[in-house]
Amino acid sequence: YKILDGRLKDCKTTYLMKNPSAKRVFLSSQLEAPQRDCSVCGSNYAVLSVNTETSTLGFVVNTIIKQKLNVPLSSIFVKSTQIYEEFDDMEEDEIKQIQLIQQKKLKDIHLTDGALMLVQDTDSNTEINIFVEHDPFVLFLSFRFVFDADQKKKKKK
Repeated sequence: YKILDGRLKDCKTTYLMKNPSAKRVFLSSQLEAPQRDCSVCGSNYAVLSVNTETSTLGFVVNTIIKQKLNVPLSSIFVKSTQIYEEFDDMEEDEIKQIQLIQQKKLKDIHLTDGALMLVQDTDSNTEINIFVEHDPFVLFLSFRFVFDADQKKKKKK
């Protein structure tokens, strides 16, 4: 009832230690505040500035979704249409299909300036909305990725 009463400072969380020391199996600590740059507890919105004419979906998947977001298996939607899906136990023909899709330029799969891309993490059932911003001056292997819901609003003003 502490959360419902607004007493977050009184809340504790308990961790199970992998390598217990001094016979302590459980570690209790104060509940941490949500981190703004965390895609789970922070804003589920990000801005991706990229050259949509030269960058490929494979670049976005491998460099941003897998490495920056730490989402190894994902589904990607644009305007409620699924454009990409990767999952465990894929068969050889499905892997080849994924490789072909990853070679496509962003502009060819409707990921152009102003597009909203929904990325779903199939392992943790979390999702993040990514606003795509075309920047012709960004090199192929360059990007800006910001977890800031106000970023889009600031640019429009």
